Amino acid sequence: MNKIETYKKTKAATLKNIINSVYELDLMEKCRRREYTDARLTFMSIMYDEGYGYSDIGRMIDKNHATIIHCLKSSDWMLKNEKSFISKYHIVKEVYNSSDKLLEHKSNLQLKNLVILANNQIKMLNLDNARLKDECKAFREREGKFSSLFELIDERTKEKDIPVIYRKLNTIYNGL
Repeated sequence: MNKIETYKKTKAATLKNIINSVYELDLMEKCRRREYTDARLTFMSIMYDEGYGYSDIGRMIDKNHATIIHCLKSSDWMLKNEKSFISKYHIVKEVYNSSDKLLEHKSNLQLKNLVILANNQIKMLNLDNARLKDECKAFREREGKFSSLFELIDERTKEKDIPVIYRKLNTIYNGL
């Protein structure tokens, strides 16, 4: 395998990993659900924009070149009309384009350090996520016993009356 083929495979693998992360699925799974077809269309569009041919793209994701042609015909419409597709497409494209610049001139040791740093950040984010989930659960439990009061206040209070209602509730709780 020559350097060009290795480079192409590396770029394709990088894009597949980014898409798998953003869409939270396995791009190579054979499935016709919408999120999978959107992920594959994102891959096809970006690789086509990179200058890869229909057959090259097809080989990368185990599809026929005619499937690639057919799907790419719908990409312009999707990028104009489908909000969920548009947002994920742009996220993938931004991460993919920045990954080239970010990793292009790094040594193996630098890349390993970046991976370790990223893993540590992921662990920290997971801990923060777990803490926030616990806080939300505790909030929902506390909110449960006051839900009828919240509903009553929400249904009957106009925006302009909020300060008056606040003062009255405060007076009631202060015993005056």
